[in-house]
Amino acid sequence: MDLPEKTGVMRQISLPRYLLLVSAAIGVVVPFVARLPSVPVRGWEWFTDYLPGIGGILFFSAFNLIPSAVLFGLGKASRRAPLAFWLALAGLVAFLLWAHGTVNVRPYTDRPHNHA
Repeated sequence: MDLPEKTGVMRQISLPRYLLLVSAAIGVVVPFVARLPSVPVRGWEWFTDYLPGIGGILFFSAFNLIPSAVLFGLGKASRRAPLAFWLALAGLVAFLLWAHGTVNVRPYTDRPHNHA
């Protein structure tokens, strides 16, 4: 009886209940998750570049809260159009996964130089 087809009620898209928490978690967790698939190819150092010590982790996490703040602002601004928030979330996560999964923060000093 409670099926949407029978009652005529469709579930609406809405913002997450804890918007600030969701935004912060995405900003802090996604950069580390983006590094994991490349560990077998690039080595464990590829992942541990993001873990220089407790001070470095705190600084890096605080820096990654900038995209979270943007996402939170978009969520607050799109209360009447929550689909805009979800599209922004998808775009932001895709960009963060691509950027943190491909860009190396360590210079290529281990590679032998080819002086001609």
